[in-house]
Amino acid sequence: MLELSEEDAAPQREPDPVSDEVTSSRIGEWLVSLDAPGPDESSLAREPQAAAALPEDDEIFLPDKHGYRQVVFDSLAYKTLVSRLERRVRLAIPAEADGMMAIRQRILGRLRQKQHVSRHSESETFQMVLSATWDPIAFLRDQYEEGSGPPGELLGRVITLTGSMDDAQALPCSEYLSQTWPETGPHILAVVTASMQTDSNISSRSAEQQTPTFSPCLPTYLPLATDVRFLLVALPDRSKITVVSSIGIGHFLMLAEGTADSIAEVGEVVAWLLAAVRCSPVEDAMAYCTPRVKTLDRDSLSARYRCELEFEMCASYEAKDVGGRCWHGMFRNPVVVRGFPIPRRPRPNTGLEIPFHMAARLTDARRLHDFMGRFYLKGFSAMLAAVEVIGGMVLWHLYHNTAGGRISYLDANNNSPHAEGISTNVLRASRHVIGWCSHADYLAGMSRSFEIIKRFPSLTLG
Repeated sequence: MLELSEEDAAPQREPDPVSDEVTSSRIGEWLVSLDAPGPDESSLAREPQAAAALPEDDEIFLPDKHGYRQVVFDSLAYKTLVSRLERRVRLAIPAEADGMMAIRQRILGRLRQKQHVSRHSESETFQMVLSATWDPIAFLRDQYEEGSGPPGELLGRVITLTGSMDDAQALPCSEYLSQTWPETGPHILAVVTASMQTDSNISSRSAEQQTPTFSPCLPTYLPLATDVRFLLVALPDRSKITVVSSIGIGHFLMLAEGTADSIAEVGEVVAWLLAAVRCSPVEDAMAYCTPRVKTLDRDSLSARYRCELEFEMCASYEAKDVGGRCWHGMFRNPVVVRGFPIPRRPRPNTGLEIPFHMAARLTDARRLHDFMGRFYLKGFSAMLAAVEVIGGMVLWHLYHNTAGGRISYLDANNNSPHAEGISTNVLRASRHVIGWCSHADYLAGMSRSFEIIKRFPSLTLG
């Protein structure tokens, strides 16, 4: 056998580094090209062939080229690929450790799939039990008035905060899941909310009556008299998730069955959901929550993997009188989930991105006002002023009457800039970020900061 000596071996050339901006730009161009109409095949057939025809033996006959293409475009694998590429282009982790990727890599590193690929057998599947300490009922009781609605319905409406101190996004729970995990997020939220219902049509049984299929994943501390619900849902990729719910015990259990990649994505969704819908440990300050995998091992008896999630809570008492942080005062004691993506921005450190109708609701504004050439969202004691437009994003300045009395348009700082050439059409088409100002002490929702946010018909533009 001939072998190359170390001197004769060809040096390994490191690939040239490519920045994330260049990568995102190339992916974005490709995604745009997917929607562009292709050339007319009939017109191409009429054009003279510049190249000589290949011999008949070398010709490749495709009886239905459009059919093959459509099969690929309609496949779940292709849709998942496009969805993840779009997420790579549109979303980014704001100057924090990538907690979502850390969870994915930890799970994939444990669920090692066989490298052999066969057309005669399906992909290797696994079972994993995800568990964590979580009490959504206690959270909803703390944030909502009695009689606000069924717990499962309220869960999807909870205002969640994701990002960092300087760049964050506020969205209802259901909307963030659809934005970040469009293929799996809504399905997981649906089964979790269903497990919180108390309707009689949901089957419940005591822990001692469980079937052998699920008994190994039940925690040993569950009382025998505790009502346990099992709700199963099939994901689009044919993976299955089963929520093992027992209201009032403060513990969450989910059994995920599928490929390693599918289970890793379920782990991402569950980690964010349980971190976002969580009571703050402090009463008067912002808290950051970072989910991570605490333990991940394999049960020798059931051959299932067991993954326990933990959540690091850290209170922040840093000053709010810094550019881009005035939005901190809009909530009493919010929990911000770190390490998960939010939409990219043309300028960093600009504050909290928030839907227009939600900003209006938090300031108790019923309509948009134009005062001396400047747009305002004005409530009784607080108002937002549009100060700048950059890259399809409107920056707003928050003002508040510290005594709780009525605020006037004249209370706005005349030395602060205001957006030039802005119109209602621009406001309709733009994203909205609160955080330009250098000082604000607004305190909205003293006792119910996570109230239900709905679109108000009376809120008008113009």
